[in-house]
Amino acid sequence: MPDHVQQALALAARFAGPHTAQPNACRVAYISGRYRIYNEDGTLNDEAMQKEVESEARWARIVGECGHAWIAPLNNSVPVEQAGLDIPGDRYVDFDLAIVRRLRSGWDILVMRPGWDRPLNEYNPPSSGATKEHWAGEQQGALILTPNSEAEGRRMLMRLALAAVGTD
Repeated sequence: MPDHVQQALALAARFAGPHTAQPNACRVAYISGRYRIYNEDGTLNDEAMQKEVESEARWARIVGECGHAWIAPLNNSVPVEQAGLDIPGDRYVDFDLAIVRRLRSGWDILVMRPGWDRPLNEYNPPSSGATKEHWAGEQQGALILTPNSEAEGRRMLMRLALAAVGTD
């Protein structure tokens, strides 16, 4: 097991769970980012969207390795289409916003995956859902991380884990 994973597990063991003096010390990280990607003809690009799901899963792993709990909306739930629900995309974002609004002010984390705020091309502007989640996180007082890479995100998340147990 890599050293950083062992360190994160040791940190998590120090402050996670009801058996400790700090049962709520574990930070929750909501992972936000782009999901819907369109082809030039306006149809959804399933291959590119699958890469976004995979990106979010990698971020969930990074968050967990740093000792935080995670909410990965693309991976923690059944896609609306597979559930047989006819819910418009903007309504689905409302559900995500309800979760972001439950992050604890000054404690829980909103991780913005790289690229959420930049257009991919002329038919894929910045993510409107992630933009709404970012705004809701600001209003809630969440700790918002906007790393430029997974390595930078890992460093940011590990610093927060160390600060949570007073070893930073």
